[in-house]
Amino acid sequence: MSKDQNVGALGRAAEIMAAREFERLGEFFAQNVVDHDPADGQAPGLDGIIRYWRDFAEAFPDFEFVPEVIVVDDDYVTLVFRGSGTHQGEFMGHPATGKRFEVRSMQVSRAENGLSVERWGCTDVQGMLRQLGLTSDS
Repeated sequence: MSKDQNVGALGRAAEIMAAREFERLGEFFAQNVVDHDPADGQAPGLDGIIRYWRDFAEAFPDFEFVPEVIVVDDDYVTLVFRGSGTHQGEFMGHPATGKRFEVRSMQVSRAENGLSVERWGCTDVQGMLRQLGLTSDS
């Protein structure tokens, strides 16, 4: 893939997330994408990613991502962003708290033939849980 193709793919992914059209994530991820850092209980491949985002959007219907750093080359798309949202539905087995969170996340995808075939990610989940009042960790 070229850098320009990867930039286009990132734009499609951002559009899909903003529209909450998770069934379209196959326009960014390959069917058999390897998620090196899946959420707890997340099924493998594209289906697992779609289900994760559907569940996340139910828990945080107002979620928003604000990019801070984007690095793209012929093989990789790397994104650092701030994520935020209000806890309005079940998340990780916890009922809604009505509280907001804002945390930083980093995501890296390796692309082949126009699709992400591998994904690595790191999100400040502890910070999120703390802000939502779901952990006693201070």
